[in-house]
Amino acid sequence: MSECNVMNTNKRRSRVWLWLLPLIVLAYQVAIVAAAAVPPTLDLNGDAPGADFSATFTEDEGAEAIVSVTGLTIDNGEDTTLTAAKATLTNMPDTVHESLAANAGATGLTVQYAEESGQLTIKGSASVDAYKEVLRTLTYHNTSQSPDFADRIVLVTVSDGQMTSLPATSTVAINAVNDAPVLDNSGEMTLVAINEDETASAGNSVMTIIKSAETGGEDRITDADEGSPEGIAVIETGSANGVWQYSITAGASWLPFDAVSNTSAVLLDGAARIRFVPNPNFSGSAGFSFRAWDQSGGRPNGSTGIDVSLNGGITPFSAESEMVTINILTANDLPLVDLNGPAADSDYATQFYESGAPAPIADPAATVSDEDHASLASLIVTLTNRPDGAAESLAATTTGTNITAAPYDPATGRLVLTGPDTTANFQQVVRLIAYNNTSVGPATVVRSVTVVANDGVNDGPVATSTIAVHPVNSAPVLAPAALALGNVAEDTTQPAGAMIAQLLAAAGDPITDADTGAQEGIAIIGADSVHGQWQYATANPPAGAADWLPVAPVSPTAALLLTDTSWLRFVPAPNYAGQSGNLTFRAWDRTSGANGLRDVDVSANGGTTAFSVNSGTLAAVVTPTNDLPIVAGLPAAPLLYVEDDDPMLLAGSTLTISDVDNTLLSSATVRLTNPLDGDAEWLLATTDGLGITAAYADGVLQLTGAASPAAYQQVLRSVSYWNASQDPSPDDRLIEFSAADNVSSGPTAGLVVQVQPVNDPPEIDLDGVGPGLDFVTTFFINRGPVLVSAQSMTVTDIDNTTLKSATVRITNPQDGQAEILAADITGVSNIKVSYDLAGNTLTLNGVDSLANYQRVLRTVTYNNTLPQPDTATRQIEFILADSAGVSDARRTSLTFAVAPNARLLLPMVTWAYPRSEEPNDTCAQALGLMLNNDQSFQADDENDWFYFDLPAAADVVVEMHDFTPLTGQIVVAAESEPGQGCKNPRFLANNGSSDSDKFVPLGQQPAGRYYVWVINDGLQSAEAIYRLYIRAVPPA
Repeated sequence: MSECNVMNTNKRRSRVWLWLLPLIVLAYQVAIVAAAAVPPTLDLNGDAPGADFSATFTEDEGAEAIVSVTGLTIDNGEDTTLTAAKATLTNMPDTVHESLAANAGATGLTVQYAEESGQLTIKGSASVDAYKEVLRTLTYHNTSQSPDFADRIVLVTVSDGQMTSLPATSTVAINAVNDAPVLDNSGEMTLVAINEDETASAGNSVMTIIKSAETGGEDRITDADEGSPEGIAVIETGSANGVWQYSITAGASWLPFDAVSNTSAVLLDGAARIRFVPNPNFSGSAGFSFRAWDQSGGRPNGSTGIDVSLNGGITPFSAESEMVTINILTANDLPLVDLNGPAADSDYATQFYESGAPAPIADPAATVSDEDHASLASLIVTLTNRPDGAAESLAATTTGTNITAAPYDPATGRLVLTGPDTTANFQQVVRLIAYNNTSVGPATVVRSVTVVANDGVNDGPVATSTIAVHPVNSAPVLAPAALALGNVAEDTTQPAGAMIAQLLAAAGDPITDADTGAQEGIAIIGADSVHGQWQYATANPPAGAADWLPVAPVSPTAALLLTDTSWLRFVPAPNYAGQSGNLTFRAWDRTSGANGLRDVDVSANGGTTAFSVNSGTLAAVVTPTNDLPIVAGLPAAPLLYVEDDDPMLLAGSTLTISDVDNTLLSSATVRLTNPLDGDAEWLLATTDGLGITAAYADGVLQLTGAASPAAYQQVLRSVSYWNASQDPSPDDRLIEFSAADNVSSGPTAGLVVQVQPVNDPPEIDLDGVGPGLDFVTTFFINRGPVLVSAQSMTVTDIDNTTLKSATVRITNPQDGQAEILAADITGVSNIKVSYDLAGNTLTLNGVDSLANYQRVLRTVTYNNTLPQPDTATRQIEFILADSAGVSDARRTSLTFAVAPNARLLLPMVTWAYPRSEEPNDTCAQALGLMLNNDQSFQADDENDWFYFDLPAAADVVVEMHDFTPLTGQIVVAAESEPGQGCKNPRFLANNGSSDSDKFVPLGQQPAGRYYVWVINDGLQSAEAIYRLYIRAVPPA
């Protein structure tokens, strides 16, 4: 090629490139823009739905991955290079304890975390895979021991230098775990000290006990979990010297710690209280051990039997335990003197007799004690009143002891005993201290001696001995006396009796005594019990039968001592009247023995003894009283009487009558206490030939007449119960029997009769007010349906108010389905009617009242649609059913007749009927009716008057049909005398039912004029048309 061509060619190429270059640059720029318009996408969740991720961080279990470590994906299209990634912890309630981290590994990328902002950045130009590798190591960590429960939200993005991905969200749930409380047991925890024998202290609250170890305000129980409440788990109690108790009711009630241990602890919150109840006389210290309890775990305050052997870590219980102590302070126990020994209280009472031996001031079993001292310092005995001055003294025997007895001081009345010596020796001396009085005729004022012991610290309480001082005793003197108890009625089992003081006073007080102020009583030495029992009571007055005891057996060597405040009575033997027999006694001055003491030998008496030489007697008179007649032997089990049974014998041969003191009775009564069925209930008896008359009225069978108990027994054994009610009450009857002599009536005896009703079937009277229960009627051939019962037909059921069904059946149909029974159930909602053509049976079903069944049954009609039916008499049977049974069948005999030609048999003597009959509002305006002809009228006013004439005697039924006002009357009357017209017509019959069809059967009536008065009490309307039909048939 020539140089010129080459140059030309190059020029052409240059021009071509010059032309293409702008297009290439433009396409490149478009490609760059198109590539840069799509940001990278980040999916933290991998193949799972969505791009977000969820994780759960658990306290103390290390950092938690917050992206899918295998599934995280990054998509940057065709650009495989990224320049940065960022993860931001958007909420940090635990501040610096929270952090994010990622491992750059060998990717060369730089990872930095900013603690203040919670932002982790990854920088450097690297492949998508490198960023994916680093982001898959992204974790969340929290070093708080009480982390906030709020979810953490971490937003993660990646960038390719041009665009940044939409943020993907990692939601981190925080699972905080419990940290066991820490118990600092370096301090000493205590309860406030209590005194010895303090058994009802208020105790200390658990919070107070914990704070007792704080010396500088430091908290002895700490917990990494913020806000954890403090409590304790009691694991050990020292109970050798008392009982540890706790209260969860602010001290209102206390419970003991029962056998607590590490496996059976009691949990108590800070408000619970703890106390120690020491054993009597214990002083020293006691303690219990516990672990701290942070009240987590859901157990309530006061929980018992809790196993805390697993503790520390994440449990609610501290690993450490602590001992809590309490000091029980010593208190002096007072020395006690009990002069009365084992008897009640600490005081003692005794007696001193003139010229007698000194009287000990204490019981032989008196005690001296001191809980916290083995020895006493002194004991002071004081005679507080000394009316006989220096003649009175106290003395003690101290032989064998270290006790010194100072001489008795008559000026002060004091006897001082000093030790020290053992309580046992002081007790020995106290038992021997004695009172003496050398006065002749000493004053009888009661002396008081006080005893006070001292243990070297304190005086004990005062014990007192009272001494009754008696001059030399003189036996009482009993003047010859026959005391009278008075009258006691025969058969009295609980006579009132009398106080001995009253009996003595009534006899002129036959006891005297030379001793001033002598007391009175008796020593019973004999009791005649042939006709009854002598009894005594020491209670004054006796409260009841339990206070009375038998006097016998008694004798002169085994007497019964009774003070004059005691009571005596005589209980006669059954049916005895007369003298009681004597109670024999001596006077007793009560200087020895005691009230109610038995077996006392009083054979030595008089002189200085307590008993009189003479004896006296006490007697009662038992007055006769009437013994009431007694009826017995009635059956205990209820008797059963079934409705419709014959009279039922009530007692029969088991009944008995007795009267101890009468050979004749005057009457007996058998009372039906609750005659629930009135006059239907009867009590019957057979009195033939026994002289006893029976009368029954108002539930009472009264038997009268003087007769022996045997005769009355025979009659009462014949008494029977009868109930004629057909609907008797099922309640039990109580029947009471009693008998009377000529003085009074004896107690009642009763028996129970159970009455069992039986169902009475319903009853239907087809003839109503007519004789008999069946009905007879005539069907006029080709004249339409005829009623098959009287309009006064009744339905009854003695013991039911409802029926459930009724059946009306042609028992001998001759014309098959041409014979039809029908009923009108208009206005009755519960009764349904059906007719079986094949069986010629009309059935009424549905529970409804007797009145509604009666209403429907009165409308039952018979019809025969054949123009020439078989004229055999039909029997139409009615049967009713209640809930329990069916009625007897009642029948209508229906004969057939050819309807007479009324114009031939009974010539019509009235004029033709105009449909608009008005005016006919009065009898004088009555409109004439034809016989045996259906005639229509308007129910447009209150009164319509009509008349018809019978030319000869006939059986007449006045029929009104389709009377839509329903309420009203149809009244039929006859002319009083021929030709008198409306003057004093003679009433024959009426029908005031609310049925639309009303029938007035008149039976056979003679020739004459008759009036029909229609009274409309319902809606008055010219559109309401009713029909009248005067059915007149010559008599058969």
